[in-house]
Amino acid sequence: MNRHARRAAAAVGRSSIRKGWSPLEEVEATRMVRARDFGLPGLRRAWTNNVYSVQLYEHESEWGTIDHLRIKRHDDAASRSWTDFQRIKDELFGPERTALEVYPPTSDLIDEANMYHLWVLPTGFRLPFGLHLGDDA
Repeated sequence: MNRHARRAAAAVGRSSIRKGWSPLEEVEATRMVRARDFGLPGLRRAWTNNVYSVQLYEHESEWGTIDHLRIKRHDDAASRSWTDFQRIKDELFGPERTALEVYPPTSDLIDEANMYHLWVLPTGFRLPFGLHLGDDA
C-alpha cells in the first residue's frame, strides 16, 4: 500500500471511529486473513466492526481450550484502550470470562504490527490472583 492509500485508509478509519462503536459482526474468516494481517494456520472465526477486526484462534492447554484473540484497528493505529478490549471480550465471550494480555520476555517479542492479543481462559477458570480486596497481589 502506498503512502496515499495508507493516508486514505487512515482517514476512513478515523471517520468511522468518530461515529461511535458498532456491534461486532461475524465475517467469513478467510476474508480476514491477508498477508499483511500475519494470518496464522488455525483461524476459527473472525469479526469486524467500524473500528476493529478480530481473529479467533484456539489453543489446547493444561487448563483447557484457550481462545486467542488477535485484535487490530482498521486504520492500523496503535490502540491502548483497555475499555475497547474489555468490550470486545465481553461481546464475544460474555462478561464473566477472564482474559489475559501478555508482556513476554524480550527474546520472545514479536512487534511487527499494531496488533494486540488477548487469551480468553476457559469458562469458570479463576486466576490465583486478582484485583479484588482480599486477593493476594
